[in-house]
Amino acid sequence: MARITDKEINIRIISVIFAVVLWLYVASEQNPMEYKNIKEVSVQLINLESVAKSGLVIKDEQVYKVDVTLQGKRSILSEVKATDIRVEADLRGFNQKGVNSIPVEVKGVPTNVELVDFTPKNIKVSLEPIISVQVPVGVNTTGRPKDGYTSLQPVVTPGEVLVKGPESLVGNIKVQTAALKLDGTSGDVKEVLPVKVVDQDGNEITGVEISPNIVEVDVPVRRTKEVKVDVVIQGEPAQGYEIVNILQGRQTVVAYGDQNLIDSIDRIVTKPVNIAGIEQDSSYQADLIIPEGVSLIGNISRIDVNVRIEKIIAKKLIIERITPVNMGKGLRIGDNTELPRVQMTLEGRESIINRLTANDINIYVDLKDLGRGSHNVPLQADLPDGVSKKALEPDKVEIELVPANGSE
Repeated sequence: MARITDKEINIRIISVIFAVVLWLYVASEQNPMEYKNIKEVSVQLINLESVAKSGLVIKDEQVYKVDVTLQGKRSILSEVKATDIRVEADLRGFNQKGVNSIPVEVKGVPTNVELVDFTPKNIKVSLEPIISVQVPVGVNTTGRPKDGYTSLQPVVTPGEVLVKGPESLVGNIKVQTAALKLDGTSGDVKEVLPVKVVDQDGNEITGVEISPNIVEVDVPVRRTKEVKVDVVIQGEPAQGYEIVNILQGRQTVVAYGDQNLIDSIDRIVTKPVNIAGIEQDSSYQADLIIPEGVSLIGNISRIDVNVRIEKIIAKKLIIERITPVNMGKGLRIGDNTELPRVQMTLEGRESIINRLTANDINIYVDLKDLGRGSHNVPLQADLPDGVSKKALEPDKVEIELVPANGSE
């Protein structure tokens, strides 16, 4: 009886083992082991504080990613997502400026899942120094003061602020205040304004520290007036030369000051510019004589002056024709009168005299109030501008006036 019982027990054990094996076989067929590639798993950067303690910061910070290959049961892998995997890159000990290759470690995967591989094994992290620089504060103004007034250079307190941040940002910045409105004002404008960091194109830059981050801005507004500038010339060019033109770098300046004082002036003169004896075009800087209590916009104290001169030369021309004018009614020039050729010596600037011809000169005799008979009449000439008569040969002609009907 005992042998029968043992046999039944053995059969039962074998049945159980068979059932388990069968179950494992069926389970493996229905839920097999598989591989799964999960792309773009985010890498967590740790120990960033050690980088900061080295005076560095990540340049062009970005999200680093790796691809991970896992192995496990199909039912488990199907539920695994990129966010279920923890990947780290430890920055401790990396304190060199430039590109650093940081090892990547997969620190955690879901339970019952095996890590097979991941790529890349290292990420490239660029580190740059954190620097501090003193930067002048610029003032951004909008609008214009009241007509007849102008705003002067703003006074900023403090005039510079300390900017701290990554070298790539701080090396190419400007500091600008918030806009200060000047619309229609006739008095000084004073405000406390926040400051911001901008690039060369005016775009605001973030990621830097500004100390202090507010400043006091004082914009003086003064009564103004545009006044003429007169250049005072002293002396004459060398003999045989003449001033052609005086060119001024500025014809006017804008003066400001007390209203009564500004209203009382209409011009500002220069200290004398000495041109004595010059023989060619000459340039000077002429100091302005600015009345006490008056200032000029732009802190102008002198102007450029160019004195153009030209040589005076003489030229002889032969004029073939003499024109009678203002002859009395009923008279004519007698047949015995011969009007001569005239030689005329003219003087003037070289540029004018060189292009002068006989056709440009009108020689005439004025017969006004002259009656019948012979008359010794002086020759006269119409000359172009800038030309003078130096000599005329002959300077008189003998003219006989007779009745117009021909009777003597």
